[in-house]
Amino acid sequence: MEVPSLRTMKIRSGWISNSSTTSFCIYGAQLKEEPSVGDDQWEYFEDNTPTGFEVEYGFDDEAYMGISWKNIKDDETGAEFKTRIREKIMSKFNYLKEEDFHTFEEAYRDG
Repeated sequence: MEVPSLRTMKIRSGWISNSSTTSFCIYGAQLKEEPSVGDDQWEYFEDNTPTGFEVEYGFDDEAYMGISWKNIKDDETGAEFKTRIREKIMSKFNYLKEEDFHTFEEAYRDG
């Protein structure tokens, strides 16, 4: 295998900018607007997030509540993980149904 010579390699010595990238992958549900909350919608979701859960915001300001798959317990099956999440979120947001729960993943770059 031929190794490129330094004459063919580009070396950047100037400033390199990084763009902002956001991504998430959680099992949970997309939250719906709570009409009685008004302008404090996002604060309401944050205040009603169970311990250990996260609220992620999508590209178009959707709100998702759940837990990252990387946080499944060592002695927990995938079905048990999903059930635990559904029960906890549905106790806070009783309008959600079992079919509202999925794995949500989103990645986008600002820049």
